[in-house]
Amino acid sequence: MRNRLCLTVRTGMQERLRFAPLAMFAAALFLTTDACAQVPFTSAQGGYSILFPAEPRETVETKPDAKIFSYMVRQGDTVYGSSHVEYNADLDVEQELQANAVNFADAVKAPVTSRRRTQVGTASGEKLPELEFTYESDKLAGKGVVIMSGRRSILVTAFALKPNDRRAAIDQFLQSLKLAR
Repeated sequence: MRNRLCLTVRTGMQERLRFAPLAMFAAALFLTTDACAQVPFTSAQGGYSILFPAEPRETVETKPDAKIFSYMVRQGDTVYGSSHVEYNADLDVEQELQANAVNFADAVKAPVTSRRRTQVGTASGEKLPELEFTYESDKLAGKGVVIMSGRRSILVTAFALKPNDRRAAIDQFLQSLKLAR
């Protein structure tokens, strides 16, 4: 039997909203499912769609400077998740990209091991700033992407508990991300 764990998480600036990844990670630990289906998920507010291995659970947090929408699934030893944050003010794009990667990695206690700054295209052809990152500890290994669009940021990430190697499933999950706007 193949076990997988799915989690999606998104955070804000390094100091702002730093507990969002912790809340999503903790919630994912209690959400398990055995099915390995591909369930299409669309976040109209976030402007993206992705294929989860099961129906994700939604959590919404309202903070003074933003609203956080998180979606996650846990399957066995793998966690998949996505989230987006709608901020009330403009952001420093580079700072937000980096802070999201670091905040998430810190939340799962797995340092960022690589970063690659790219751009991703939307359905309309617009190019948005993106940061791809990996993180690893003695307990888990995973990948994520952070995308910025105006006052909105999107974080999509997945990891597997060691010694399990779920790189192919994690890559498939991340590659299923499509931006609508």
